[in-house]
Amino acid sequence: MKRDRCRGVAVIGMLQHGLNLCTEHYLEWIPRMAARAIKRFDMLTQNDCVLIAVSGGKDSLASWVLLYDLGYQTTGRYINLGIANDEYSQRSQECVVAFAPAHGGQPTSAGNLCAFWRLWTRAMERHA
Repeated sequence: MKRDRCRGVAVIGMLQHGLNLCTEHYLEWIPRMAARAIKRFDMLTQNDCVLIAVSGGKDSLASWVLLYDLGYQTTGRYINLGIANDEYSQRSQECVVAFAPAHGGQPTSAGNLCAFWRLWTRAMERHA
């Protein structure tokens, strides 16, 4: 699969956008689209502090990096998923703690997912 403009090897094809992107152009496209969506739907301002729930997995850490790289003040809230298999959740928390200083400071801990849900529900009720 080739990409039309740069003639590089496409690593991802997105039919809904009519795009085949090489690694370089994909990594440029993602932040541009995220910034566009944030602006279009009036999600955040540059003055907002963004609290990101992170499990230590690639999706939540990528979201954190993306928002940090777009210039938002970010901090992470570690969510312990309670996965005991091979101490997975403990290792995930260690990864988040090591990751945090380069992306907006130290993460806070919400304990487990149930505790986080209670905190989030209370916060939403106060802002309703």
